[in-house]
Amino acid sequence: MFIRVDETGHSLNQLNIVNTAGQIVYSNKELSGTDLEIDLQHLPPGIYIAQLRTSHSTLTKKFLVTKQLYCIAR
Repeated sequence: MFIRVDETGHSLNQLNIVNTAGQIVYSNKELSGTDLEIDLQHLPPGIYIAQLRTSHSTLTKKFLVTKQLYCIAR
């Protein structure tokens, strides 16, 4: 997952990813800058909510994790 804050003067401060049961499955409270890339391969498929705090606001976005299965024909 890649996150970029495009607002001038804003920077990332904290990111929580929450599952539909309300459990925090990822948290990073020591962010800085405007770009963040995180590996979510460990998460099972499902719906999640990203709670992102910037230096000026809090954003909440829903997203979907899917797994791709590859079939190799013989």
